[in-house]
Amino acid sequence: EQSLDSLVPEGKSLIIRGKVSGKDCQSDYKITVQSSQADQLDLQIQFSDPSLNRIWLAIESKSSEKFFGFGEQFTHDQMKGKTPFLFTEEQGIGR
Repeated sequence: EQSLDSLVPEGKSLIIRGKVSGKDCQSDYKITVQSSQADQLDLQIQFSDPSLNRIWLAIESKSSEKFFGFGEQFTHDQMKGKTPFLFTEEQGIGR
């Protein structure tokens, strides 16, 4: 279950706040959306419960739009329509 509690413009960013809950978990969330270039959005997602370490993100887009990046991926250079596994951690941890 998810609620959307507020949408607040802050400078060049949009701050989205709400709550998520599921089996044995509940957390507040904050999503910061910022346009870093004319054709690029940056997302920062934070949960109040640090044990939550995964999200699923579905994005609607035009058929002509492309998705690149997502860290080092050796299978595809264009990620539209794919479900990449993304793992982010602090540098040096886990080495």
